[in-house]
Amino acid sequence: MAESKHSKQEQSRKKKEGLLVLVILITVGILTFAETRITDFGSDFSLSSTVLMFILINTNLLLLLALILLVFRNLAKLYYEKKNNILGSKLKTRLIAAFIVLALLPTTVLFFFSIQFISTSIAFWFNTPVEQTLDSSLVVGQKLYEYIEEKNEFFAKRAAFQIDSRKLLDKKNEKKLTRYSQVIQRAFNRHAVEIYTPDAKRVSLSLANELESLHFGLLTSDDLTDIPVGEFSHTISQNIKEGEGEGELLRTIAAIPFGIDPKKARAFVVITTLVSPELSQSLQAILKGVKEYHQLKLAKKPAQISYYIALSIVALLVVFCAIWFGFQLAKSITIPIMKFAEGTKRVTDGDLNYQIDFETDDEIGTLIKSFNLMTKQLATGREQIALSGEMLKRQNAELEESRQYIEIVLKNISAGVISIDNRGTIKTINKAAESMLDINSRDILNKNFKVVLK
Repeated sequence: MAESKHSKQEQSRKKKEGLLVLVILITVGILTFAETRITDFGSDFSLSSTVLMFILINTNLLLLLALILLVFRNLAKLYYEKKNNILGSKLKTRLIAAFIVLALLPTTVLFFFSIQFISTSIAFWFNTPVEQTLDSSLVVGQKLYEYIEEKNEFFAKRAAFQIDSRKLLDKKNEKKLTRYSQVIQRAFNRHAVEIYTPDAKRVSLSLANELESLHFGLLTSDDLTDIPVGEFSHTISQNIKEGEGEGELLRTIAAIPFGIDPKKARAFVVITTLVSPELSQSLQAILKGVKEYHQLKLAKKPAQISYYIALSIVALLVVFCAIWFGFQLAKSITIPIMKFAEGTKRVTDGDLNYQIDFETDDEIGTLIKSFNLMTKQLATGREQIALSGEMLKRQNAELEESRQYIEIVLKNISAGVISIDNRGTIKTINKAAESMLDINSRDILNKNFKVVLK
């Protein structure tokens, strides 16, 4: 009864351990999958993503540590069993060693192959031609903007010289100034020409046809006077919406007279060129791509480490799962063998009522049922033999009583009686027969009657 209770407790403990291992495996798998999904090393790689990835990785490691502790607990138990020569420990050790070897060989090969593949892939993503292409594209865009700014500055220089030399800033020449701004706008093929006073009042504006429907904002005093020291002009970039797309205005500001200190300028000329929406968007895309590439390049090492950690977790999961399943398989084989060994010893010692308390639905379970049936039948047979022996004892006692009774009767009757068996051997002779035949019983007992009659 106590053994049965202990066996049930052992089975309950194994079920709990198995359930715990299954929960750990599922959780680690889900967290590893989540890491690969949420980790984005692009431009939107934020602190919250980093913290979440850190939490997931550490949770994974803690769960993996719990699995390792469970496995090493069983390994320590196996070492103790082998050291004390407990029955079944050698077979269990061989099975677990076989599972470890079978798991390590393919897992190690796949692990190093995956590491090499990831390293090669990441190196390919960040190879030199890609970086050079992006940088060259950015340089082309920058050169285009520099070219537009230089052309605007050149036209601003010419316009400032003409306005200053013709004295078009005088009040009496306001109409001439307006006409001149229109002339140079068309002559220079620029999208807008503006004239501002030092207090940021626009006194003249000439727009190209494609800009007439747009709101063309005024510049401030800070915008006008923000010409760097040592420079002759300053360009401001403004994004606008043109039709269904977005364009960009490059407004180059120069002082009149040209090259004078902005604080001493009599006025300011602003030459504007519109960058088409297609070109502007392409340049913005190039700039964004370069920024994202450099951000990715900074995240190259963290990305490698993240992938290596994920691969290591998967590899360790495979190895420790193999060890765990090796333990379970070894237990499913060695425990019934130990039960059989104990059962045969008990049966040898005469305990035919012993039953193996172990249930399984495979061939070992069939063998256990056969063993239990055999011991049950042996116990039943022994009981029947004991019962038959008891009956024989009683029958022998009854026969002995009958024989003694017959001997007493024969001794005391006056008729002579001689008994022989089926072979003719004389078995008994009473006193009356000895007297009548004048013979001694010792001379004829156990002799054939034919020999005696001779």
